[in-house]
Amino acid sequence: DLLAPCDGIVTARGVVEPGAQGSVLKVKARRYGLRSILGPGSGLAGRGLPASPARRAFGYTVIRIPAGAYHRFHAPCDALLDSRLHIPGDLLPGSCEDGVWANERVRLSGRWEHGYLALVAVGSTGRGSIRVSCEPQLETNLAGQTPGRDTRHPYRSGLSPYARAYAPAVPVAIGEEVGHFRCGSTVVLVFELPDGGEEAGAALRWCAEEGQRIRTRESICRVRSPLKLKGDCVD
Repeated sequence: DLLAPCDGIVTARGVVEPGAQGSVLKVKARRYGLRSILGPGSGLAGRGLPASPARRAFGYTVIRIPAGAYHRFHAPCDALLDSRLHIPGDLLPGSCEDGVWANERVRLSGRWEHGYLALVAVGSTGRGSIRVSCEPQLETNLAGQTPGRDTRHPYRSGLSPYARAYAPAVPVAIGEEVGHFRCGSTVVLVFELPDGGEEAGAALRWCAEEGQRIRTRESICRVRSPLKLKGDCVD
């Protein structure tokens, strides 16, 4: 199973759909490009956004952390983290739909059992400070870091000064703390799915519904070979 990386409310979940402008995911009534959420490629030896996402299946979930809630985030599964990208940006309220792609955020990328995995920690109003456990020296939300209000493509000039490769990759165990906010915000999880044939997401069974409150380490979904995926999720 994939476990909830944080306490909060599931505001969106689904399978990344191929769209006219590349793979897209839905949050509320809005559609976002996968690249606008994960940020531009880091240029670090092929790390960052997986190649040809439109030809591969990905699941995603968005969890909003209310103010006053537990605001540390944890590994949803056993994984190897191989890169980090800090994306300076705005600090719109967590309830604002544009905040998912426009706000200050840190993306941790790597691999899990079925391929690509990304955990994106998104800041919010007054909550832009994001800490990463394996990189305590990382500082976010500092004056002078924002390269402009259009944070969708801030690194066109080449290698981002806000990107880092982890070499060797950092192993994290399921449920292990990987970072925290100074206050509540949002966590976006994007994960590659095994080949389900013609039906994207055939290997995925959700255990958490949109609008549901969820606690850290509770099951979000089951991901299995489509031939082995049977039965309902249980708490």
